[in-house]
Amino acid sequence: MSSSGGYLARSNWNSTFRRAADAIGLPAVRPHELRHSGATLAASTGATTKELMRRLGPLLPRRWVVARTPAWISKHRRCVRDYETRPGHAAAMLHLAMVMTLSRRLAR
Repeated sequence: MSSSGGYLARSNWNSTFRRAADAIGLPAVRPHELRHSGATLAASTGATTKELMRRLGPLLPRRWVVARTPAWISKHRRCVRDYETRPGHAAAMLHLAMVMTLSRRLAR
């Protein structure tokens, strides 16, 4: 919460966290590192894996699809370079590349 009682803006969150951490004498850590420290402490006190997973939140189960899509697209020659002069043509080539990729995967 902000000093006026409202929610913090995302752009102010890190600076507000840093001031609060300095005020209580916390060493220079990022908020994400506190998440890992909390998980380690909970595990050392006997928390089960299921409890830790619930506490830390879900993983993205299909994250690999997001990471692999540019690699799949770049296998098609016309999508590697900026050959197309019109944005509509470039979008059509991306769609065509993905249709070809997915149809090949389905045919296996």
